[in-house]
Amino acid sequence: MTTKTKIESLTDAQRAKFPEYVERYTALGLSCAPADKPRAERGVRGHYEAAKIDCPSTTVWVSSPIVLAMAAPMAAYMVENGGPTSEDLKGFIALVLSNVAEDVRANVVAAVREVQEKGGWSEATLSPDDVRSAIQANWNRHNGGSWWISFVAWAVFVRDELGCEIPVGPREDTDSSAGWWWPHKKFVMLCDRPAELHRDVDGRLHSPTGPAISWRDGWGLHFWRGTRVPKEWIESPQTLDPQLALNHENVEMRRCVAEILGWEKVLRLLNPVTIQADEDPEIGTLLEVEIAGNRERFLKVQCGTGRAFVLPVPPTVNTALEANAWTYALEPEALKLEVRT
Repeated sequence: MTTKTKIESLTDAQRAKFPEYVERYTALGLSCAPADKPRAERGVRGHYEAAKIDCPSTTVWVSSPIVLAMAAPMAAYMVENGGPTSEDLKGFIALVLSNVAEDVRANVVAAVREVQEKGGWSEATLSPDDVRSAIQANWNRHNGGSWWISFVAWAVFVRDELGCEIPVGPREDTDSSAGWWWPHKKFVMLCDRPAELHRDVDGRLHSPTGPAISWRDGWGLHFWRGTRVPKEWIESPQTLDPQLALNHENVEMRRCVAEILGWEKVLRLLNPVTIQADEDPEIGTLLEVEIAGNRERFLKVQCGTGRAFVLPVPPTVNTALEANAWTYALEPEALKLEVRT
């Protein structure tokens, strides 16, 4: 293959390859198969070799990214500054992660203990606050693994289909075979892929019944049409306060509450009074409800995508047009002209 250094245009045959690459690398990025550990570790060694750094002999696999995000910087801090003895490790980590769920904390203890057993550190008295600060400062020093597969997709296409020299190197292994990984001079920590991943028809993380993405240790995150929401909103919707659809500080979270409960239910429970309804749903309907003893006004409006939102507006507006114009800092006449145009 002749190596090219500049591409002026793509041929029809090259363009025809796009769907194949999109399908292949999207599948890798969304894969819920267990990590291919030998391939991932081969890729890690390649990264150290490329950086001309000796690859550490200690490799630790963890079950989910939340474990890696806490265990890796904690272990690094202890390797560099000393740490508790094996007997005291569990109790010390309990102090550092006092607000973390017990099952997650147990997995963090196991990962840090493995680093200790394989490499060790000198005994030292540490402050839980210092270790907690080290986690906060360094948790994001990970490599993305399969979450960063888009670069590999582009690089492999340019290399194999266009004949260009692209330094994709060991990322072709690490990003195709595992989740996050965290390098250190004394150890490497790698994370498994998720066990389940659910999306809506638009490809956004979404599940109306449980975590939209979860790992084999049971940890997961809940999403509603691409917006992360509290676990209780999905798994115990009967406890969800419908007033949040009107007064939550985040407009996307308001939408989630309304869609989870259903707009009809939200409005019915709050007994709104219609002040004025415009004939154009994108101008909306001005509503008034009682919240905590106060009469508050809201605009129920349909956006260009067809989704309904409820927005808080000043109590001084008297029409939906006035309310809608206020959200754009416009006069009502100017907004009406924009909509009609």
